Amino acid sequence: MVKADESLSNWDYSGIMPLIHHVGIHGEVEISKGCGRNCQFCTPTMQSKVDIPLEKVMKEVALTVTEGSDHVTLITEDLFLYGSKDKRFIPNKEAVVGLVKSVADYPGVKSIQSSHMSLAPVVQNPRMIKELAEILIEKSWYSLGKKAIITAETGIETGSPRLMKKYMGGKMLPYKPQQWQEVVTNAFGILNDNDWYPLATLIIGLPEEKEEDMLQTLELMDKLKDYNAFYVPLFFVPLENCVLMNKKGAEMDSLSQARWDFFIKCWEYNIKIWKPTFLDNRIHNPLLYKAFDHVFIPSFGKIAGYYYGWTRGEQLKQAFWTLSTPQPTAKKSTN
Repeated sequence: MVKADESLSNWDYSGIMPLIHHVGIHGEVEISKGCGRNCQFCTPTMQSKVDIPLEKVMKEVALTVTEGSDHVTLITEDLFLYGSKDKRFIPNKEAVVGLVKSVADYPGVKSIQSSHMSLAPVVQNPRMIKELAEILIEKSWYSLGKKAIITAETGIETGSPRLMKKYMGGKMLPYKPQQWQEVVTNAFGILNDNDWYPLATLIIGLPEEKEEDMLQTLELMDKLKDYNAFYVPLFFVPLENCVLMNKKGAEMDSLSQARWDFFIKCWEYNIKIWKPTFLDNRIHNPLLYKAFDHVFIPSFGKIAGYYYGWTRGEQLKQAFWTLSTPQPTAKKSTN
């Protein structure tokens, strides 16, 4: 197997790093590499951040448009830290807004999507979020109902201050681990107020995770129930070249009841918020919509529950049955 040389000495974007030769999938244009927050379960966060100069970013945007894409995906571990040199991860608002405005103003760019963002900069500089929203909402790629929205992936990972301090002490900087739940809820409020609806990952089964840690994560999820987001519960997997690479990964068969409750809660939120938009975009006949929602999905869930209950256990059966049962949906946004 041939592996790329990821050493910092080869990340010279001012000189030897080449530009892309052709348009990337979904108009991908890299704006930074690495992160530097040192989360122990992740590989990119262990690498110091290197920003790609704006002039090189714009050359790749120009190539992307020239080769027929009107969409640009900004590839980064954290959009909000572009141009930041602060060791406490304080964002450089002028650099971030300047980058996004330059891309948005380029002739032929109709939509922009960022790959990743972090939550602490949202709380630290809410004005930056507002200014970015004013630009990006006009270049939106996604919607909730008929409302244009902005999104990017972000990591919540856990509601436990103990696990935050142990495995990801840089994630919440410039704040402290014990402030993490407050940072998350405040950030979600600011994001939603500016039409940002994040895709948020959370990790089940971090090494030495205790029941009280999972209960704290459930507590955080309860605080987030009224916000618009898409939650992705992930099993801990030891990635190559991360600090926890030699630890054992989490397995579905060994989940406690609290972990199952957390898994189900994430998907209950997702279904409540996103199912109407998902079905509206695919089923336009009202009778067929109702039949699919109230008959087909519950029937499929019942059958899948029996099968997976037989092959994987009672808890997975109950999860399928719970998630396939019709439930009240979030009120659609239309303005």
